[in-house]
Amino acid sequence: GEGPVGCADSFGAKLDVVIDEIREAGRQGVWMRVPIAQAAAIPAAAARGFRYHHAEGDSAMLLAWLPPSASPVPDFATHVIGVGGMVLDEASHEVLVVKERVAATSTSQGSWKLPGGLVDLGEEFADGAAREVLEETGVRAAFRAILAARHQHGAAFGRDDLYMICLMAPLTTEIDFDPHEISDCRWIPLSEYYDATRATSKRQGVEENFNAFVVRNVLAACERGDDLGRLGFGSREMGSPVGYQKGVTGLTSKPTYRIYSGLSRRTASI
Repeated sequence: GEGPVGCADSFGAKLDVVIDEIREAGRQGVWMRVPIAQAAAIPAAAARGFRYHHAEGDSAMLLAWLPPSASPVPDFATHVIGVGGMVLDEASHEVLVVKERVAATSTSQGSWKLPGGLVDLGEEFADGAAREVLEETGVRAAFRAILAARHQHGAAFGRDDLYMICLMAPLTTEIDFDPHEISDCRWIPLSEYYDATRATSKRQGVEENFNAFVVRNVLAACERGDDLGRLGFGSREMGSPVGYQKGVTGLTSKPTYRIYSGLSRRTASI
């Protein structure tokens, strides 16, 4: 029989009781998950100090920090994590590149770039890079190493952006790119791609952007005849600590990789 206002008043009174009990128990924070179908409860919660912490799917998670001090609870999802696949044919020194149909910025529109994208929740770097390369280009590639990482602030939705460039070996070479996302895809000489990254850097107002920096160093390694297998960070699956989801990637520089790769699964999970 209660209308919307009466229901909200009833919920608010019950919430007051719960908050008092939690405060008396010495707890400092109160979490409340609100399904989207019960969103009418949010104003009553907000009036009692609850604020949005995050929302996902069909529910929102609210937090009320009870002490007068600032809440030490970290923000939700502070970063987005992306990978770029540098699929390099070591015999020809050709690299697989794409042009996005709609680039993220006007300064990169029409530029050659590495295939890549965001890593899915629960997905390993190596798997994410291989998936993105296959989805965008139709080429299958195997992860070899993480060459470098870039930490950039103020990306999508105001989050920070952590971007990894992965060295990959082609398992196939035939291109079958996604026309909805990609306007062009080719194998081009690594030196030509470096020139393209320099041109993009100039449009972006910098002498050398991150991709240009990485490509310049890989190109120099190729010209010296270096073993590319020794570049970057190695990756191995490690044991997951108790209470965590399975799937932990351990990264280490190639010179020390042989040390860590010899650890037992139990030792590696500590």
